[in-house]
Amino acid sequence: MCNIKDNDRLSDVEKALLGSKAGAVVEADRQLSDSLSDKALAGKTVHYEITVTGVYETVPPTYNDIFVKAYLGFDTTADYEATVRETLEKAAESNVMTAKVMQCWAQVVENTEVIRYPEKEMNQIVNQLVADVEAYTQSVGINMNEYIQIRYGMTEEEFRANAAELAQNQMKEEMITYAIARAEKLKITSAVYEEYAQTYVTNMGLASLDELESVYAKEAICEGILGDLVKECVANYAVPAN
Repeated sequence: MCNIKDNDRLSDVEKALLGSKAGAVVEADRQLSDSLSDKALAGKTVHYEITVTGVYETVPPTYNDIFVKAYLGFDTTADYEATVRETLEKAAESNVMTAKVMQCWAQVVENTEVIRYPEKEMNQIVNQLVADVEAYTQSVGINMNEYIQIRYGMTEEEFRANAAELAQNQMKEEMITYAIARAEKLKITSAVYEEYAQTYVTNMGLASLDELESVYAKEAICEGILGDLVKECVANYAVPAN
């Protein structure tokens, strides 16, 4: 079946089929491209002899109560449209809130000055980053310095310095998070844990909370929830700029 309205774009074979009826035998030629990889066929003319077994017309369904009940599971178009409208409104609200949270949190981090970083925790993060790369290079049997140079375009010394910067950024956000959580008395109750963890389950496409907890330690999940609580708290304090 061909549904191209512009006849100039149809091939000679398709043009020959236009207007044919069931039972008709249509003959047409087609010139193959000179650029075909098979040089034996390139530039050749192919002759087609086609028997039309049937002619069909696509009739688009009418958008009405019958259609939405049969295919969309709603009793009326009004019910379907109300559900779609509600879904879109919720999605829009969620997107706006997500953008607001990200912008506010970025502003908080940028405008916060850390007087002193905990050296022990900083070293743990750096050492873990380096250890991860070292373990990977050993597992695949390549030189760590060469891998760092190829993968990151750095020397090992530069890589460690970059790891220290990443650790500092991570530690800064963690310190801000816990400081705000203490000031605002934010706590992860059982109800809060259940609500946010179920959201993570849905967003990650997991089957259940048990599956989430089998992938991540409960402590790590709680850290993520606390971070979300703090970011949302900050966003709720935000007011539009004049």
